[in-house]
Formats: sequence, C-alpha cells, structure tokens
Amino acid sequence: MAVRLKCDSDRQEQGFGFEHRPFWEFASLVIKSLIMFMKVVCGVSFIALVVIAMQPPVRWASFMQFAQWALLAGIYAYMLGELEGLFSRVLQSPRNLFSSESIRSIRVISFLFFFLFVLGTIFSIIAYVVAVRSFPIFNFQFPFAGFPSSAEWEAVFSRDGVAHIQQLVSIDLAPLFAAVIVWGLSYLFAYSEKLQQEQDRVI
Repeated sequence: MAVRLKCDSDRQEQGFGFEHRPFWEFASLVIKSLIMFMKVVCGVSFIALVVIAMQPPVRWASFMQFAQWALLAGIYAYMLGELEGLFSRVLQSPRNLFSSESIRSIRVISFLFFFLFVLGTIFSIIAYVVAVRSFPIFNFQFPFAGFPSSAEWEAVFSRDGVAHIQQLVSIDLAPLFAAVIVWGLSYLFAYSEKLQQEQDRVI
C-alpha cells in the first residue's frame, strides 16, 4: 500500500509539472524581461545622477527625481529577482513551491514593500522640509500617494515652492498594506510546507 501511495504521489507530481510547466516558463520569461528593464532604468538613472551632479549649478529637482527612479528600479529588480527564483524552483520540481526557500523569497518581497513605504515617506518629508522649512503635518492616503512627483520636486526647488507644495505630507499606505499581505502569505506557505512534510512522512 505504501509503495502504491508513493507511486501515485510521484505520478501526481509529474502530472502537475507537465500540465503547468508552460505557464511557469512563460511567467519566468516575463519576469526576466522585467528585471532587465528595471536594471536598464536603474543604470540610466544613475548615469543621469552623475551627469547632473557634474554640471553646476546642480538641478536638485531633477537630481531627486532620478534618485527616486534609481532606487525604485533597483528595489523592483531585486523583488522580481526573488519572484523569478521562486518560479525557477517550481520549474525544477512543483514540490519546491512550498519550501523554505520559497518562504524566504516571499518574506524578502514583503520586507522590500515595507522598505518602499519607508523610502517614499522619507522622500516626501525631505520635499516638504526643503520647501516649507518646518516639520510636516502628515496626511495618510491610500492608494498611490507615494513618492513626490516631478512637478512637486520642481515646485520644491523653485522660488515660489512654498505656495505650490502641499501643506500636508501624503504618506502612501499601499506598500505597507502589500507588505502585511505578502508577509501573511508567507505563513500560509509555511503551513503548506508543514502539511507537505507530514504527508511525506505518512507515505
């Protein structure tokens, strides 16, 4: 009986892999393309930062905008890399979907979402303090208030920046919510891994 259960389990695993492999291969290819795009954006933004810094007077509005793009592209490239690694492990074996490596990747993605929340808040505070010269009052928004826009940075470093800058710093809660949801998903994967291990011991 144990041998038959083991064979049935192997056939199900092979069937799952054969049936879903094209999806995982396509998803992996798409993510790899996105990673390359994000790396290009990050590299171009970094080069732009160097060029702007070497041409005084420094255009601080453009500098801050490219700094945001470089950081965002770098973070998203790393995040997508973790996701692509998860897909690659599933291509090797469907059982790798619920593994300690997959759980680690999901928690890294959760941490990066939280880091985006912190980073967006810091940039928004910098924009407000530079323009208004005082400590900001916060305005929590959802979704996608996010990082200051190009227009906001231009207003911050212009002569009439105080008149155009928002009197409240908008804090984007979307990445924070995403971080909490993805972190909770990691516990679901951890529970599934535990069930998978218990099933293996029974078989």
